[in-house]
Amino acid sequence: SPLDRSSAASDVYKRQVHAFVSLGSEAASEPAELPGLFALLEEVQVLTGRDALDIEFAITVDGPLLFQVRPMTADGPRNASALADAQLRKVLEHEVSQLEELICKQHHLRPTSTAFLGLMPDWNPAEMIGTKPRALAYSLYKELITDLNWASARFRYGYRDLRRKPLMYQVGGSPFICIAHSIESFIPASVPQDVAERVVEQCGEYLAMHPHLHDKIEFAIIPTCFTPELTSPDAAAALPALRTLSIKQHECYLNELRQLTEHIISPSGPFFSDLTRLPSITDKVQSLMARQPRGESLQRMRNALSAANVVAEVFAGAARAAFVGTAIIKSLETAGVVSAGFIDHVTGGVNSIGREMASDFQTLHKDDFLKLHGHVRPGTYDIRVARYDETPESYFDWQRPLQRPPKSTNGLTVSRAQVNAMQQAFDQCGLNVSAEQFLQFAQAAIASREKLKYLYAAFVSDVLRSLCDWGEVHGLDRDQLSFAQITDFTRGYADIDRKRLHQAIAHNRSRWYETQLVRTPSIICQPQDLFGHRVHWCNPNFITRSATHARVAHVLPGQLAPDIEGCIVLIENADPGFDWIFTHRIAGFITAYGGENSHMSIRAREFAIPAAIGVGDTRFKTLLAATSLLLDCAERRIQVLA
Repeated sequence: SPLDRSSAASDVYKRQVHAFVSLGSEAASEPAELPGLFALLEEVQVLTGRDALDIEFAITVDGPLLFQVRPMTADGPRNASALADAQLRKVLEHEVSQLEELICKQHHLRPTSTAFLGLMPDWNPAEMIGTKPRALAYSLYKELITDLNWASARFRYGYRDLRRKPLMYQVGGSPFICIAHSIESFIPASVPQDVAERVVEQCGEYLAMHPHLHDKIEFAIIPTCFTPELTSPDAAAALPALRTLSIKQHECYLNELRQLTEHIISPSGPFFSDLTRLPSITDKVQSLMARQPRGESLQRMRNALSAANVVAEVFAGAARAAFVGTAIIKSLETAGVVSAGFIDHVTGGVNSIGREMASDFQTLHKDDFLKLHGHVRPGTYDIRVARYDETPESYFDWQRPLQRPPKSTNGLTVSRAQVNAMQQAFDQCGLNVSAEQFLQFAQAAIASREKLKYLYAAFVSDVLRSLCDWGEVHGLDRDQLSFAQITDFTRGYADIDRKRLHQAIAHNRSRWYETQLVRTPSIICQPQDLFGHRVHWCNPNFITRSATHARVAHVLPGQLAPDIEGCIVLIENADPGFDWIFTHRIAGFITAYGGENSHMSIRAREFAIPAAIGVGDTRFKTLLAATSLLLDCAERRIQVLA
C-alpha cells in the first residue's frame, strides 16, 4: 500500500519477526536486509493495477523472489484513495522539513548515526498524553512539565542545567523527547564539559543501534545516580555512557555521581527540603476541593495553572528522588545483597495515596469519597474525559466495594541482617550513607512522589474544569476546546479574541486529523525516518512475580468502562487517573506504554497485582484481539489462551 506497507522477515536464530513500515516505495528508506524489494513491489503494482496487496516473497542472493500476490479487500488506510496518499505524502514532507529546520536551529542535534528523538526516553509522554494527543493536552503537558520544570528540578538536585532547553517536540502528531537533552540532564553538573559531550554522543549512538532500549535509558544506557554495582569491574563495559572514558575520566565521573547521590539522600539535601512544602500544598488542594468554584472562570483557570506550575517542579524533584531510591534498591537486588522482590516489599510498606484512595472507597460514603477524590480524571490532561465526581457510576461499583486486607500501621519491616548487609555494600562501594537513613529516604521519596503527583493533578483538573465553564458561557464544548492550546488562554490578560480562537481550533483540528495516518517510529535518527522505519518490539516490565489467567477487558479513557471484575485489564496509556480500577477485583493489567518506575508499575507493587507495563503498541494491538490471557510475571510471559 502507498500508505502503510509492512514487510516482515523471520530471524531463524533469534526467532523474532522484524517489521518495516514505509510510505510507498521510498528507495531511500529500503532496509539493507531487503535489497531490491521495493523495485519488485512497484512492478507488481503496475502489473496488477492495484496498490492494496498482500505479497509473499523471499530474499535470495540473486534478489527478491516472488511467491504469490493476493488483493486486500478490507476497508481502511491500506485501501485509501490516491488523494489520501498524496495528502499523507504532503504531511510527511512538511514534518521532514520541520525536523530539518529544528536541526539547523539547534546545532547540538546532529542526526547521523545518533538517535535524537524518541517516544519514551524521559517523562513518558506516550503514557501520559498518548501517541496522538490533541493540542490542549500536548500544550498543557509541555507548559507544566517538559518546557522548564523537568530541568529546573534536576538542576536543583545537582545535575546539568538544561532550563533553556525544551524536552519535548511534536513530530507527525506524536510527542517526542529530545534524547540529547534527556541524557545530558542526567549528568552531574560538576562533570567537565568535554566529558559530558562525549557521554551524550556515545549514548545517542548506542541507542540508535539498540532502539528497543528507548524506554530504558536510565537502566541500560546511562547511570543517573550512584549504585553499589557501578564499582564492579564489568560496570564500565555494561553501560554505554562510560565505555569511551579514560580510566581517570571514569573515576572522576563515578566520584561526581557518588557525591550527587549522597547530596540527594542527605537530610539537608534538596529532597527533604522539598518535603517541607508538602503540608502547605496539601492544604491548598483541600481548600480547592472543599469550596464551590468562585470568580470568573478564565481567571480561575490562570490561577490553577500557576499553582500547577509551582507544584509540578516540586513533583519533578520528588520523582527524581524516588528514582534514586528505587535504582539503589534494584542494584542491591542484582548484587544479591537483598533478595529479589525487595523493591516490592519497600513499595508495599509505603502508606501511599493509592492505598489511601482504596481505603477511603471502602469506608467513606459516596459523597464524602468524591469530595476527597472527585477531581481525578483518567487522562489527566484530556479535557474530554469526565472527572470522578462528574460521572462516578462510570468508574465505581458502589454496591460491591472491594475489601482489601487492612494495611499494617507498623510501616516497613527490615531485619537487622538486611540492614547490616546494605551498610556493608554501601561501605564497600564508598557511598557515604547509612542504611537506616537510606531506607527512610527511599520510603519518603516513593510516598511523596505519589502524593505530589496526586496533588499536582488536582490543579491540572481545576484548569480543565475552569476551561469547561468558560467554554459553556462562550459556546465551545469540550471537543472543540481540546483543539485549543493552553497559550490561547494565557497570552496577556485581555479578553480572548474568540474569532482568532475559533480559527486556531479549526487549524489544530485539521492538523490533528492529517497526522492520524502517520505511523511514527519509536526512535528518529534522521528526518527521512518518517518515510520508512523499523517497528521495534518492546521488552515489557513485569511487576511482581505472580501469575494469573483471566478474561480480557479493554478500558479506554472517556468511554463507559466495561465490567472488569476478575479480568486482566488492557489500558493503552494509563496515567494516575486510572486508579479507579484498583477499587475493583482485577486479576492483572497490561499497558502499551510505561516503564519500570511508571505510575502503574508502582500501583502494581503496592497492591501486589501482576502486571506487564510497556508491551508496546504492536503487541498491545495483538492482545486486544484476545478474549483470555495468561500473564506470568515470574516467567516474563504473556500467552493468548483464547
